[in-house]
Amino acid sequence: MSRSDRILLVVSILEGRNFPNQSSCQLTVDAKFDGEILLTDPVEFTSSPDISQELAWELDKKTFQQHKLQRSVIKCNAYSTTSSGTKEHLGYFMIDVRPLSTARVTFLFDTKEIVQ
Repeated sequence: MSRSDRILLVVSILEGRNFPNQSSCQLTVDAKFDGEILLTDPVEFTSSPDISQELAWELDKKTFQQHKLQRSVIKCNAYSTTSSGTKEHLGYFMIDVRPLSTARVTFLFDTKEIVQ
């Protein structure tokens, strides 16, 4: 399969807003797509955490088109982790892949609230 038949699906997780302030914890976000879960590095948990990380999946154009037809989504979960390793699920948000294109396009999703 040629390199031109491959695409890179990138989710940029930039920042959070209106989180409860938990200074003794760290924040991580995982994203699940196509049966694969990718995880951000832990960041300091503040009311407006600066995450600034990208998660990416490489797939061929045909598989990507199949995901669009099947109405696949990217599910992102937010977690807080204490220094003792206790993990608490804070909520999630979903990204629909149907409006995405194989052209180089940037979509910004403003997730005002994470579903709890």
